[in-house]
Amino acid sequence: MKNLMLLAPEIALAAAGLIILFTGVFMSSRTKNVLGYLATLGVLAALVLTVQSFGTEATMFYGTVSIDALSQFFKLVFLAVALVVSIASIKYNENSDHTEEFYSLVSFAPYDGCCLLKRLYPTLLCL
Repeated sequence: MKNLMLLAPEIALAAAGLIILFTGVFMSSRTKNVLGYLATLGVLAALVLTVQSFGTEATMFYGTVSIDALSQFFKLVFLAVALVVSIASIKYNENSDHTEEFYSLVSFAPYDGCCLLKRLYPTLLCL
Protein backbone atom coordinates (compact mmCIF):
# COMPACT_ATOMS: atom_id res chain seq x y z
CA MET A 1 0.00 0.00 0.00
CA LYS A 2 2.91 2.35 0.70
CA ASN A 3 4.24 1.80 -2.81
CA LEU A 4 0.88 2.68 -4.31
CA MET A 5 0.95 5.97 -2.38
CA LEU A 6 3.99 6.88 -4.45
CA LEU A 7 1.66 6.90 -7.46
CA ALA A 8 -0.76 9.29 -5.71
CA PRO A 9 0.31 12.40 -7.70
CA GLU A 10 -0.45 10.65 -10.99
CA ILE A 11 -3.76 9.38 -9.63
CA ALA A 12 -4.66 12.90 -8.47
CA LEU A 13 -3.86 14.37 -11.89
CA ALA A 14 -5.88 11.72 -13.72
CA ALA A 15 -8.83 12.19 -11.37
CA ALA A 16 -8.70 15.97 -11.74
CA GLY A 17 -8.57 15.70 -15.54
CA LEU A 18 -11.54 13.34 -15.66
CA ILE A 19 -13.58 15.44 -13.23
CA ILE A 20 -12.88 18.57 -15.28
CA LEU A 21 -13.81 16.84 -18.52
CA PHE A 22 -17.05 15.32 -17.27
CA THR A 23 -18.30 18.33 -15.31
CA GLY A 24 -17.47 20.73 -18.13
CA VAL A 25 -19.78 18.89 -20.50
CA PHE A 26 -22.80 19.85 -18.41
CA MET A 27 -21.85 23.49 -17.77
CA SER A 28 -22.70 26.56 -19.78
CA SER A 29 -19.87 28.60 -21.28
CA ARG A 30 -20.35 31.36 -18.69
CA THR A 31 -19.85 29.07 -15.70
CA LYS A 32 -16.83 27.19 -17.09
CA ASN A 33 -14.41 29.64 -15.45
CA VAL A 34 -14.56 27.40 -12.37
CA LEU A 35 -12.74 24.67 -14.31
CA GLY A 36 -9.52 26.68 -14.34
CA TYR A 37 -9.54 26.85 -10.57
CA LEU A 38 -10.34 23.15 -10.40
CA ALA A 39 -7.37 22.36 -12.67
CA THR A 40 -5.14 24.54 -10.50
CA LEU A 41 -6.37 22.73 -7.40
CA GLY A 42 -5.66 19.33 -8.98
CA VAL A 43 -2.14 20.32 -9.98
CA LEU A 44 -1.51 21.77 -6.52
CA ALA A 45 -2.71 18.53 -4.92
CA ALA A 46 -0.31 16.55 -7.08
CA LEU A 47 2.47 18.98 -6.24
CA VAL A 48 1.86 18.56 -2.49
CA LEU A 49 1.79 14.77 -2.84
CA THR A 50 5.06 14.86 -4.76
CA VAL A 51 6.77 17.04 -2.17
CA GLN A 52 5.58 14.71 0.61
CA SER A 53 7.16 11.71 -1.09
CA PHE A 54 10.38 13.51 -1.99
CA GLY A 55 13.50 11.57 -1.06
CA THR A 56 11.83 8.17 -1.34
CA GLU A 57 13.30 5.58 -3.66
CA ALA A 58 11.33 2.59 -4.88
CA THR A 59 10.74 0.37 -7.88
CA MET A 60 7.37 -1.11 -8.66
CA PHE A 61 5.80 -3.49 -11.12
CA TYR A 62 8.88 -5.65 -11.58
CA GLY A 63 11.20 -2.71 -12.19
CA THR A 64 9.17 -0.97 -14.88
CA VAL A 65 8.37 2.00 -12.60
CA SER A 66 11.29 3.60 -10.83
CA ILE A 67 10.87 6.44 -8.35
CA ASP A 68 13.99 8.28 -7.21
CA ALA A 69 15.26 11.82 -6.74
CA LEU A 70 15.75 12.49 -10.47
CA SER A 71 12.27 11.34 -11.46
CA GLN A 72 10.74 13.35 -8.62
CA PHE A 73 12.69 16.43 -9.67
CA PHE A 74 11.33 16.22 -13.21
CA LYS A 75 7.87 15.55 -11.83
CA LEU A 76 8.16 18.82 -9.90
CA VAL A 77 9.23 20.60 -13.09
CA PHE A 78 6.26 19.20 -15.05
CA LEU A 79 3.84 20.13 -12.28
CA ALA A 80 5.26 23.63 -11.89
CA VAL A 81 4.83 24.29 -15.61
CA ALA A 82 1.27 22.93 -15.51
CA LEU A 83 0.52 25.14 -12.52
CA VAL A 84 1.77 28.26 -14.27
CA VAL A 85 -0.19 27.39 -17.42
CA SER A 86 -3.42 26.71 -15.55
CA ILE A 87 -3.19 29.94 -13.54
CA ALA A 88 -2.16 32.08 -16.53
CA SER A 89 -4.92 30.77 -18.77
CA ILE A 90 -7.87 31.39 -16.46
CA LYS A 91 -8.43 34.90 -17.82
CA TYR A 92 -7.66 33.78 -21.39
CA ASN A 93 -10.33 31.05 -21.43
CA GLU A 94 -13.22 33.15 -20.16
CA ASN A 95 -16.47 32.43 -22.04
CA SER A 96 -14.85 29.83 -24.27
CA ASP A 97 -16.77 26.80 -25.46
CA HIS A 98 -13.85 24.39 -25.18
CA THR A 99 -12.59 25.26 -21.71
CA GLU A 100 -13.06 21.78 -20.27
CA GLU A 101 -10.99 20.24 -23.04
CA PHE A 102 -8.15 22.68 -22.49
CA TYR A 103 -8.01 22.25 -18.73
CA SER A 104 -8.32 18.48 -18.90
CA LEU A 105 -5.33 18.48 -21.28
CA VAL A 106 -3.45 20.72 -18.85
CA SER A 107 -4.13 18.11 -16.15
CA PHE A 108 -3.27 15.12 -18.35
CA ALA A 109 -0.03 16.57 -19.79
CA PRO A 110 2.06 16.38 -16.60
CA TYR A 111 0.51 12.97 -15.90
CA ASP A 112 1.78 11.75 -19.26
CA GLY A 113 5.17 13.32 -18.69
CA CYS A 114 5.52 11.71 -15.26
CA CYS A 115 4.43 8.31 -16.53
CA LEU A 116 6.72 8.51 -19.54
CA LEU A 117 9.64 9.51 -17.36
CA LYS A 118 9.00 6.58 -15.02
CA ARG A 119 8.96 4.15 -17.91
CA LEU A 120 11.96 5.52 -19.81
CA TYR A 121 14.23 6.26 -16.87
CA PRO A 122 15.18 2.62 -16.11
CA THR A 123 15.73 2.06 -19.83
CA LEU A 124 17.99 5.11 -20.09
CA LEU A 125 20.09 3.90 -17.17
CA CYS A 126 20.75 0.62 -18.97
CA LEU A 127 22.19 2.35 -22.04
